[in-house]
Amino acid sequence: MSKPRIKESLVYKKEVLLKSAADNQLDEREYLFSKTVYSDKDKVMSEIHYDADGNVTQEYVFGYDNNGFLCEELMKEDDGFVAEHKTYEPDEKGRIAKELRHYMDGSFDTVTYSYNDQGLVSKKVTVDPDGDTESVEEFDYESGNLTRYTLKNEEGEILSERKVTYDEKGNPVEVHEYDGSEGLSNRKVIEYYPSGNRKETLLYNDAGKLMEKTVMKENEKGQLVQAVEETHSKKHTVNFTYDEAGNIVSQEEFDRNGELVSRVNRNYDENQLLLSSDVFIHGAGRGPSRNYTLRQEYVFG
Repeated sequence: MSKPRIKESLVYKKEVLLKSAADNQLDEREYLFSKTVYSDKDKVMSEIHYDADGNVTQEYVFGYDNNGFLCEELMKEDDGFVAEHKTYEPDEKGRIAKELRHYMDGSFDTVTYSYNDQGLVSKKVTVDPDGDTESVEEFDYESGNLTRYTLKNEEGEILSERKVTYDEKGNPVEVHEYDGSEGLSNRKVIEYYPSGNRKETLLYNDAGKLMEKTVMKENEKGQLVQAVEETHSKKHTVNFTYDEAGNIVSQEEFDRNGELVSRVNRNYDENQLLLSSDVFIHGAGRGPSRNYTLRQEYVFG
């Protein structure tokens, strides 16, 4: 049995606020937090975010042609200012041929896409409104996997570079990144479980010093049940629990002292659609703790 098609997704936010510290009184208020509208082809048409007074804080608008090709993206701020406006032109195969980044004065940057014989993006060239090249992005592949990415400025100097090595299953096992603006590099080493889940990620700086470590644990079903992220100054542990359908129903984060940092409990319906998320965030001395619920409503068609 197919799932019903969603026309709109509404998210309501219920906040629990301290009304009176003297009397320890709590006040609850719920308001429309976001609204997402979908086309009859299940593509996102718009996404609007609201504040507690019903004012629009941010709006995203997406346009498609008759073939379902994404041809326009708009992002507006609360005052209606267009913070980002992009349009796309397809090639004869329905891939992006050009990307135009529009500015308020009517000018635009042009990004031209090139593809290799496998249909993968091999180059992006960005040209400013005056016709001068701003940057060149190049992509190299092996067996369909991205092995090298470089970003160069108009003079051909490398601004950033990323090299990736894969195992026989196509999982990235070593990533080298270079930041040309800072002259710094790092190396990431990744280990996997037989299930394909990440088991451990180690991040080293250019001197070979371990800077970050992330260790994941999985259960007998191959579900990730714990993530431990550690640096020289911080350590956070996140635990996950699942329902019988494999949905994450509980997520708890703790600091290095075992103190609760945040907690999220989720509820789903029989179609595995998210119904609500109960969120707690500890203030940790930097401000009041926060409790709120995000409640989902769906309009089907």
